[in-house]
Amino acid sequence: MYTLKIQNSAGELFELTHNRSQYSLIHVTGLTPPKANINTSAAGTIDGEFYNSARVNMRNIVLTVVIEGDIETNRQHLYRIFPIKSPCTVFFKNENMDVKIDGYVEIVDGDLFSVREQMQISILCPRPFWSALGLVAYELSTTVAMFSFPFSIAATPGIPISEYTQQPIITIHNDGSVPCGFTADIEIAAESQGVSDLTLYNLTTQKRLQIDANLVANDRIRISTIPGSLSIEIIRDGTTYNAINNMASGSSFFPLEVGDNILYFTCTGDADDVGINVTPMFLYAGV
Repeated sequence: MYTLKIQNSAGELFELTHNRSQYSLIHVTGLTPPKANINTSAAGTIDGEFYNSARVNMRNIVLTVVIEGDIETNRQHLYRIFPIKSPCTVFFKNENMDVKIDGYVEIVDGDLFSVREQMQISILCPRPFWSALGLVAYELSTTVAMFSFPFSIAATPGIPISEYTQQPIITIHNDGSVPCGFTADIEIAAESQGVSDLTLYNLTTQKRLQIDANLVANDRIRISTIPGSLSIEIIRDGTTYNAINNMASGSSFFPLEVGDNILYFTCTGDADDVGINVTPMFLYAGV
């Protein structure tokens, strides 16, 4: 059993899967992984070809709907819910998946003179992967929280409420089907004397992202490694600065690979003054 909902550009949420009095969703295409383009080239007399690159095409979701009840009224309602060329978001949920994808309405078409009128709605999704709902933030800090409210302490002599570690390390498991980006929200403590050369590492891939800047107390840094939204911003005294030019040479907006990713950070200064929350955007090729 699955649920498919559409949110249009006006913010209206419209469900097609459990609305039999008005519409019957009889067919859906474009839910599985989209086609990939593999670019190769031939060379001399060597058999076969050489691999050059590959890319995934955009996704095309096509909904086939039978109009029930008041045919004319419900068809016009579809036109209003799915205005052509407008943005929309498709939500899909089943027992194992709860995901969404953004797209644009390409076509709303059908045969108005058929006995049982059907309409086809074509949605083009430039970013081809489904993204997970219910994002979770992972804390990367020298002080690791050990409890959450509500709680009671019955043990003797008690239980730790936090733990200090000299090497702040977290493991993020990417349970998606493709590498994904993430956002990192970094805060410098109010009592800090300042830190510099803040560097985030992915030990799994041996890649790093270093910010070549002097950071002071109460500074906030926002990093996005999500493709299409790559950014580094420093928020200081209520003003946001574009800090992408402070990205050190040799750094990269590294993704999280499928499976376990071991992250840690270093800085010049007191690492206790730095708190980092990493929020991954898990992606799925199909549902």
